[in-house]
Amino acid sequence: MNRLIIIAALSLAFSLSAPSREIYNSPAVALPSGIIATDTLPPLFNAIDYHYRVEIPRNCSDASWSVTLTYNDSSTTIINANRIGSSSDDVLYGLPLSVSVSSFAADRLTANFSDYEIVKDIDPTIDSWSMTLTKNPEDDRATFSLGQRAPLLSFPVVTEGLKYISASTDSKLRLSRLSMFVTESDSLKSSFINSVDQLKTILADSHNPAEGLWRYLDRDTDLRKLNLGGNYMLATVTAPDGTIEILYMGNSGDTSANLKRWQPLMLKGRLIPTIFVNHYDLVWYDAFGSKIIYETSADIIDGAILKVNFPTQGGSVRFQKTPMNLAGQSL
Repeated sequence: MNRLIIIAALSLAFSLSAPSREIYNSPAVALPSGIIATDTLPPLFNAIDYHYRVEIPRNCSDASWSVTLTYNDSSTTIINANRIGSSSDDVLYGLPLSVSVSSFAADRLTANFSDYEIVKDIDPTIDSWSMTLTKNPEDDRATFSLGQRAPLLSFPVVTEGLKYISASTDSKLRLSRLSMFVTESDSLKSSFINSVDQLKTILADSHNPAEGLWRYLDRDTDLRKLNLGGNYMLATVTAPDGTIEILYMGNSGDTSANLKRWQPLMLKGRLIPTIFVNHYDLVWYDAFGSKIIYETSADIIDGAILKVNFPTQGGSVRFQKTPMNLAGQSL
């Protein structure tokens, strides 16, 4: 593990494209000034946990380090931390930390700047600082935090279109942690359906019992493990690759806040044919857009019931086919 850090110190910069990795150093490893690492994020993701932690040597004054966020359009946000002075034997107070946030448009003609100062609650006995970037699937934005054992400053940052995260230092600090965990996500756009009218035309001419419009019927679930965001209405239609797309068409009844991000025609799942008649492997996207595939399956019963099975999540949910003469009202 330390060998990777030593290589980084010699080359000053390296790029990693793995969606998740972790580097821990105990004791922390000395690094020269410059870019420590640049991570490439997957095109689509819905969760991230990034952690860059440095230790400031006692003989280091005016310590400075930063994280740079670079987006698909080449715009950037730079979060820089600057600690003036060096630690001493006086442990009665901790030196303040200045933080600047600079956002630049792709053409560099437009920029926004924000300045903060961390003064309170600094532990003078710990000359180590963390920069973290976190986003959970249910969050609309990510949170960037700076702190020692716990965050002392936090603010939201945009992760839509985020392509690279670079960690760097402007002084000879020591690196104790540089980790990133990312949950990749798929595009929730249909591969070929572009409008409700197009979908209605295809379903009206279909003789495939696996295709149609489906309304929520009932469920057999463990409520501690599996809850529906609402009483879904779905459509199933065969894609050009032979799989059957499950499209979200709306819902009725009580609706969770997480469903507000869902719009008609978004991809809710896929049915993948198997050797068994009317039995499919299932890809399902939960209310946050996260993929569920482990031991999931689906059955179409008598051409009238769509049953989706989540054994490890605690049960199954059934949908009943809606006659096409009601489709106009439903859609």
